[in-house]
Amino acid sequence: MNIGEAISDAVKRVAPTLARELVDAVPGGRVFREVSRAALGRPDASEDALAAALQNPDPDTLGALAALEREYTAQEGIHAGDRANARAMAIEMGDPFTKWFAIALGGMFFSLLILLSFVEPPPGSQSIVYGGFGTLGTAFVASVTYFFGSSIGSKIKDYLPRIGGGNR
Repeated sequence: MNIGEAISDAVKRVAPTLARELVDAVPGGRVFREVSRAALGRPDASEDALAAALQNPDPDTLGALAALEREYTAQEGIHAGDRANARAMAIEMGDPFTKWFAIALGGMFFSLLILLSFVEPPPGSQSIVYGGFGTLGTAFVASVTYFFGSSIGSKIKDYLPRIGGGNR
């Protein structure tokens, strides 16, 4: 049974964030274990057992899921606040290092991308060059995420239609 289809409307009302996360949760993963512990009292429940519990939850299960929802959203709020505080600090201090470092990362990444489009690395050092290119690309994406935010909002909007919310 697909756990995303088994989540009842009651669970979606009481714990909407957890319901969204469960749609793509990996059995045995952190969200799956926490919801399993709240719904069934043990973290190692099977996917079918958890799906059955979420399809027809009793009031105790709904209460436990509501408590877990509050804890989970509080943690997410702390993380979002940390990211916002880091950006605000950089703006307030007027430190140009972060901006110039991000520009340098972008310049190096795209320079290496163009170079690798025309020149093949020597056979003995291809793995080192490609590994460095991947690391540089990851650092560039992290700097873009720092300045422009992540796609968590898009992720949430993508989950809403699958769990019965949204207006797509």
